[in-house]
Amino acid sequence: MGFDVQMEHDDRYDLADEYLQVVYALWEGGWADDAVMRDRSRGIYTDPRRVHLVRHHGKQFRVDAVLLWEPSPQHTPVLYGGRLRSWPRIRRPPRRVRVRQLQHQTECPRASGGV
Repeated sequence: MGFDVQMEHDDRYDLADEYLQVVYALWEGGWADDAVMRDRSRGIYTDPRRVHLVRHHGKQFRVDAVLLWEPSPQHTPVLYGGRLRSWPRIRRPPRRVRVRQLQHQTECPRASGGV
């Protein structure tokens, strides 16, 4: 598993883009909002008709799978990324990728109301 040599810079971004396409498809499309029933009286936790197969056949990944666990209420977790400056200038981050840059804060914020 792995590569014998390091991938080129742009190829690493392409790999990351495709990986995020796969996980977004699983997070957002794998389970319908009403898939979880939690019906103890009938012994039914999930309606299998509401859990969807995700298919992705790309350059780096081939996925035909379902998300094996119940997603969180928002389905997609908050994603934090590193510096966008390293993203190739000729490309923009995929629009579905939610990236927030953490900035170094030198001052402690003050509570409103005059502390």
